[in-house]
Amino acid sequence: MVCLPLTLLKIIAPVPNVYSRLLVFCLVLCLGSCQHRTKSMSFYYWRTAFGLDSTETNALEKNAVHTLYIRYFDVDWPDTSSAPAPVTPVHFATLPSGFTIIPVIFLRNRVFGKLDSSTLPAFASKILALVRHINASVHQEPAEIQFDCDWTERTKENYFRFLQQYHSLSGSILSATIRLHQVKFADRTGVPPVDHGVLMFYNMGNIDAGTGNSIYDRSIAHRYTPSLRTYPLTLDLALPIFSWGLQVRDGKVIGLLDKMNSTLFEKDTNFSRQTPQYYTASHACFKNGYYFRDGDAVKLESTSAADLLEMVGEVNLHSNHRIRNLIFFDLDRQTFCDMTKAFLRKSWIILISACFVSTAIALACAGDWDPEYGASNFTPEIFVDSTYSPFFYSNLFYYGINYDDTHLTRWNTRNIQDWTTWLGKTARPEEVGFLLDTANITTIGQALDWMNGKRPVSPLPYCHLLTDKKDKKITAFLLYLHLAKKCEAFSLTPIRYAWEQDSTAAKKPPFNAGTLDKQLQQELSAAVDIFLQERYWFQLIRSHFFNGTPRESIRLFETYSPKFPRDKLWYRSLAYTAGAWYRLKNYSRANYYYSRVFDSCEELRMVAHYSFHPQEEADWTATLALCHTKE
Repeated sequence: MVCLPLTLLKIIAPVPNVYSRLLVFCLVLCLGSCQHRTKSMSFYYWRTAFGLDSTETNALEKNAVHTLYIRYFDVDWPDTSSAPAPVTPVHFATLPSGFTIIPVIFLRNRVFGKLDSSTLPAFASKILALVRHINASVHQEPAEIQFDCDWTERTKENYFRFLQQYHSLSGSILSATIRLHQVKFADRTGVPPVDHGVLMFYNMGNIDAGTGNSIYDRSIAHRYTPSLRTYPLTLDLALPIFSWGLQVRDGKVIGLLDKMNSTLFEKDTNFSRQTPQYYTASHACFKNGYYFRDGDAVKLESTSAADLLEMVGEVNLHSNHRIRNLIFFDLDRQTFCDMTKAFLRKSWIILISACFVSTAIALACAGDWDPEYGASNFTPEIFVDSTYSPFFYSNLFYYGINYDDTHLTRWNTRNIQDWTTWLGKTARPEEVGFLLDTANITTIGQALDWMNGKRPVSPLPYCHLLTDKKDKKITAFLLYLHLAKKCEAFSLTPIRYAWEQDSTAAKKPPFNAGTLDKQLQQELSAAVDIFLQERYWFQLIRSHFFNGTPRESIRLFETYSPKFPRDKLWYRSLAYTAGAWYRLKNYSRANYYYSRVFDSCEELRMVAHYSFHPQEEADWTATLALCHTKE
């Protein structure tokens, strides 16, 4: 018989709604039944924008949840970068008032494989600075911080030194996520120097098209849990309450579909149910932003109440009841609502009847499953145009490169070639390149004044291009370049990682583009040469896109596009126009334009692919209606 404290009975009695009943069930699970010892219940919050809706807030309050583990940011080492960088720091739409906050930092394992040990103090200092910056933004001073890294035998030394360095700098309580393999092979992978660990009791099976469950597999878990008896760290336990789908094509998994469950497919006529776990696409369609071919299957995976009960029993049996607290992954309204349907009738009664002594559980993020290399075991670029290679199946975001980070330099070489050809035989590519990519706006202005006779001395006396003041093309080039350099103030802003931001610096006021736009429009109207016309047109479209007047970008494109050749600059202009339609929330038109960019401009294929976002079948149908041919 379970000995329930009076406070719990008060919570159970009203049973205000189905959502809160699940939390009551969880609280029962977290109670030390015979010792009258109450365990805390917490949740991970794993979204990039923090904001609780009223249902979530009410449920947390009624069930006395006081602690939230909030993912602050990830840290990765991009393939094209020379240093690690933070990824998508959390944005707080609302303050987490009334809760104890424990920041969680997800660290990709490859970061510690690449870091030199001598740089660890500086790395730890940058992490701490960003954490403190986020803390200050929400008026929080957390006493604890948690690091999530699937370290290996090869990276343990750097990772453990980082933890020691961070603790030395911050004085914070440290916790770290622990995988099952790190428990069983602790003699090889080591034990992290932290105050306590979090046992991640999920994501242990194989991701495949078979009948197994990659989130929880009892047979796999049982190979590791006996090692808990001798693991030296005090542990919390991680239980999964999320679901996902695996997209299967020709018997192979080609994608992981986040937050997918049977409710999404039950009434969708685009899919037919094969088993409770499998749905098959009846024809090509979009679902929740994912594209499915005819015959593609969706394998749904989740954990049931019985699974959770089994997990708790397994861990308690082998840990001698040394597990501390419970943290569910993760706080999500839809997940809770879906789970209650399966839990409350049958499983809730079973869980109340169970006698778990000093049971507690903690949950962390999904972990660093990916190997540190591409998943493809062949070289597909041999067989097709290499410009399509980023889209081959890979565990990297884009095959071979992971992320596209060439936005500032993508067109440098082509710009130099185009302008050198237009300027004529006397133009030297190295000088043209210097003026385009290196010289600042002041130097360009002085060079323009020199060519127009307004300056007695050339700012670049060794530049061969500036020797002939009678060359009208050189003057026209410098006039255009002077205006284009002004556009760089808003169009070529470099990516600054979060820990490189100066929180004390005053924010720059919005760019006032009114005068610049008038100058660009005047030069566009006055230019006779179509080469110059097209470039002023492009700059004007881009200016309106960046400066809050997307309808003017669209008008300019529709007005002038028929007169210009379908060259690279034309498709760059089309891409900005697609973005303008997207900002106006006309997604079908935006997707149609992005598809044209993808088809005809190889340099922008990744940009177009990343921006192409039909969410449901209606978006896709509307986009197809705009196409002029079946191709």
